[in-house]
Amino acid sequence: MGSFAAFIVTFERADLLPATIQKLLEQTIVPEKILVIDNSESSNTSDLIKSMDDTRIQYHRMGYNAGPAGGAWTGLQMLVNDGFEWIFWGDDNDPPRTSTTFQEIFNVLNSSQIENNQIGIIGAMGSKFNRWSFATMKIPNTELKPITPVDCVPGGGMIIVHSPVVVDGILPDPDLFFGFEELDFCLRVGKKFQIFVNGELFLKFRKAAGKDGMTGGVITGFLKKTKRGRTFSREYYSLRNLIYISLFKSRSLTGFFMVMARATLKLLTLLLFKPRAGYNYSKIYFAAVAHGIFRKMGKKMSL
Repeated sequence: MGSFAAFIVTFERADLLPATIQKLLEQTIVPEKILVIDNSESSNTSDLIKSMDDTRIQYHRMGYNAGPAGGAWTGLQMLVNDGFEWIFWGDDNDPPRTSTTFQEIFNVLNSSQIENNQIGIIGAMGSKFNRWSFATMKIPNTELKPITPVDCVPGGGMIIVHSPVVVDGILPDPDLFFGFEELDFCLRVGKKFQIFVNGELFLKFRKAAGKDGMTGGVITGFLKKTKRGRTFSREYYSLRNLIYISLFKSRSLTGFFMVMARATLKLLTLLLFKPRAGYNYSKIYFAAVAHGIFRKMGKKMSL
């Protein structure tokens, strides 16, 4: 399978890192290097890494909050430049769920039907992407095979990137900052490489979550129950980035109108049945639409 490393993007959550790093070190296939990409302003994370005193764990301070997208842009390039062939893209709060997760993902490479140089991404969980509706689609359990082709491996899906992708110049877009950076990356990877997940592992995770009867459907990303504070800012980034990706990356007017239709329906529904929540959502709705259309990207509000 070649050399294997991992990076973890974190922001002011040093309390989560020890458990996440420990789960990486407990894998039956352990990354040769674990690079912590720190977006934090405080020194808490750097102090923690120093205290762990493990040469396998290395630290890189961004110096500003580059978001998950900017952190991934940096982590992939650093580890490819270090000569690693396969790179796990991780978050501080999404460690592998089992000790054999990486081993089972790498089982995808054992198929004689697939040339490894054609593979861009492997993972544990993924989805299809409907370019007309501009929405990711759940794969029914009945369609999950040991090697399952997908269009996207989402955040938390245990995404492992093959170095030829980065060498080819395909990288996460740091302008997205947060929200659908994995989707945008996967859609661009999928134009030149193949993306696979271990469907048996995916099904195991679903059954553990009580979803052994999954039949498919749309994953919208921001048509969820709206909560206060942090969720509103996250929905801003989700909507803004989907508008930006549909208009300027996929160049899909149909996709743009479908994204707008779903967001507008949510706004009208909230205004009708939950006016206070609708009022709050309207502020992020209009900001996200304006910023997406006029390409005002990067960090615009706190998460």
